Amino acid sequence: IVKKIHINSEWLIAGTGDMLREEQTPPQPVMSQANEFYKELYDKEREKNEELSMRIGDQRGKLEIKDQMIDNLTKRIKFLEEKQHQRQIESFTFDSVVTTSEQGEPPTHVGIAGAPFAKKTRNHTLKSDPHSCGHP
Repeated sequence: IVKKIHINSEWLIAGTGDMLREEQTPPQPVMSQANEFYKELYDKEREKNEELSMRIGDQRGKLEIKDQMIDNLTKRIKFLEEKQHQRQIESFTFDSVVTTSEQGEPPTHVGIAGAPFAKKTRNHTLKSDPHSCGHP
């Protein structure tokens, strides 16, 4: 009763003095408890944030490694595709030369991507290659 209602304990026990206390004590213990509670909450949240920041940093590092791997693999794929395309051109050119040689004809002069070149005849005029699409 003395703590909550601010009654003078001397008046309550002995009946002397004023009934109410003159000086009022501020409710500091309640504020201290609230402050302590919020401080604990703050500390826990700060720890969580630090942990999450570390995890984010780890994930960023992993992403950078994976991005580098993707770039390297993309370059490798492009290189292999170009190499395969070049081999197809070489194979097509070789097959064209072998086929015409087996038929007793002189080798066809093959240009870029297997398109035949026009050949010169004896009178030095251009004549279409018999294997071409009809273009001189």
